[in-house]
Amino acid sequence: MNTTLSTLSNIAQSFITQVSDIMPKLALALVILFVGWLIARTIASVIHRLLVAINIAWVDEKLKSIEIFQALNIKSAIVASRLIYWIVMLMAITTALEILGLNTIKEGINNFIAYLPKLLSAIMFFIVGTFIANVIKNVTSAAFDSMGIGAGKIISGFIFYFLVMLFSITALNQAGIDTAIITQNITIGVAAIFFAFALAYGFASRDIMANLLSSFYTKDKFEIGQNIRIGDVQGTIVKMDSTSVTLNSGDKQIVMPLHKLISSTVEVW
Repeated sequence: MNTTLSTLSNIAQSFITQVSDIMPKLALALVILFVGWLIARTIASVIHRLLVAINIAWVDEKLKSIEIFQALNIKSAIVASRLIYWIVMLMAITTALEILGLNTIKEGINNFIAYLPKLLSAIMFFIVGTFIANVIKNVTSAAFDSMGIGAGKIISGFIFYFLVMLFSITALNQAGIDTAIITQNITIGVAAIFFAFALAYGFASRDIMANLLSSFYTKDKFEIGQNIRIGDVQGTIVKMDSTSVTLNSGDKQIVMPLHKLISSTVEVW
């Protein structure tokens, strides 16, 4: 009985000793967490107000203009301030863990903090790359529209997503993620899609391409006001664009594909 009481007393005494040893460390850790929270909140608030003051919202509008970002309600000022807040808090947490002797958890958080610059640079690279892809998409679509190619939006959309995919793979590599298998599979898939698309579009747009090429060959040979005859059709040229020529035959106007001026015998009156 006395032995049992003595053992329990030793256990209780050891527990009290350990608690008394850890209490100052725990109190200091809590103080550091509280101070870190105050600093993080203050810095985040200052960053948020500064970004609002310089009108960082234009970045959000640019993001919303891109199709793949339209569903995301991104607010750059809030995202940046929250990021700064958690970086400061993680630094305070690692300091508190070091005081408590929890070095394993501390090392894990330190590794995550060290990885953040690489992760953030990869995200920024992806966003900037998507902006560039969107600009190229708009320029390509406008160019195709000016040439009268009806499938311009489809082609520009394909170019956009192809570039986004390339930027995504590069961003993943920059973030330290091995993308060798992903790259191989995507390369095979894109090659197959591109071949099928090119083949189908080649058949569908051969007349359009013939008209576009004809516009270069006929621009110095024919002009508005000329009276021409193509087969059984005769009239005065009243309009010419990159794909067609319009003839005024007196009682009606006839629109003909431009390649007819190259592939047929034309009499100029």
